Amino acid sequence: MKILKKHIDKTGAGSLELFPASDEDFWFLYNLIEKGDFVTTKTSRKIKKESRNGSLHSEKVSIILTLKVINIDYCYDEGTETVGLCIKGKCTEQNQYIPSGQVISIQLEVNNPLCLTKSCWNKSHYKLLEEIGPEKSTDMGLLIIEETVSLLYKITSSGQAIKFRVDKSIPKKFHSILEAILKEIDLDQIQGLVIASPSSLNSDFNKYLVQASEKPEYKVLRNNKQKITLITSKPFKGSLKDILKEPCIADKFSNVKDYKQLENMLSRFDKLLLHDAHRVAYGEKYVREAQNQGAIKDLFILDCFVKTKDFSRRKMYNDLVEEVKRNGGGVHVIQKDNPLGSKLNDYTGIAAILHFPVDMEYLEEKPMNEIQIPAIQTAGN
Repeated sequence: MKILKKHIDKTGAGSLELFPASDEDFWFLYNLIEKGDFVTTKTSRKIKKESRNGSLHSEKVSIILTLKVINIDYCYDEGTETVGLCIKGKCTEQNQYIPSGQVISIQLEVNNPLCLTKSCWNKSHYKLLEEIGPEKSTDMGLLIIEETVSLLYKITSSGQAIKFRVDKSIPKKFHSILEAILKEIDLDQIQGLVIASPSSLNSDFNKYLVQASEKPEYKVLRNNKQKITLITSKPFKGSLKDILKEPCIADKFSNVKDYKQLENMLSRFDKLLLHDAHRVAYGEKYVREAQNQGAIKDLFILDCFVKTKDFSRRKMYNDLVEEVKRNGGGVHVIQKDNPLGSKLNDYTGIAAILHFPVDMEYLEEKPMNEIQIPAIQTAGN
């Protein structure tokens, strides 16, 4: 979702021009648009026209409508796995095809901008808006420059490290290093690049980067200079694992620390499952029941669950997440395609560490539809 324009005054009234770029954006719109809001967008309608000989024929025309919202429906077609957002509302302006005051329904479409107007944008709306936009990468780059060799690492959110080696003498090395950075690391997407080297090399390479960024071919370097951090370090010895323990390096790599912390938490889950099974739950039925008893300390859930296109299941999983947060529990959404996601998938994709032991053996005979999470009202209702 892109915010094209923003017109909100000091009282909180105003409008946003939004551009839904994917089906995923309809979930945000469903939670953002409320009864009484005004939605303006381009849509098409079939109209009947009379020809010169008196016969009637249908013709599709494009029109811009403003509706005062009455109802919002999030639609999911299981067969085609497509989603849509249908807005029912009262037309607020007269045009040659639809009279003012007529109640009609329109379907919002991907790549079709809209204007959303509210009498008051509140904190819950702004919280949703913070989530709008492309997902930010947590990947980091680490460049270690030494006299004889330089190593460039791309460290991903899954904890994997991809290494590139540059073997050239100084100053020829600086050009090769820069080319390696631009080839192997997307500075527009990466969270940051840390460059560590002895003081003499640090100063020289910094001057080289400043000069290079002024050249047209290195525009990407100039645009992302705020992401680059140069630190002075002693010569490194040992593995990357040892290097990342160095205080001057470790503080910069929150993605690695977060991954390691999550890895440790899932290891604890494994140990509890073996030695104190009533302190953990996995599988939708058991996790939901654990939450009903207020027992969840940490919830682990795959990203594909909370982003599923199936509206009823998505709402159920997101309600569960919000309920856990409201009760003070931790929520950890894990990407399915990384090693920890694969591990969680072995436990059905949803699991929890509990505050206290809960014996749920009685659930073996209990139907799934008898276990309910208390409903949470969403903006779309």
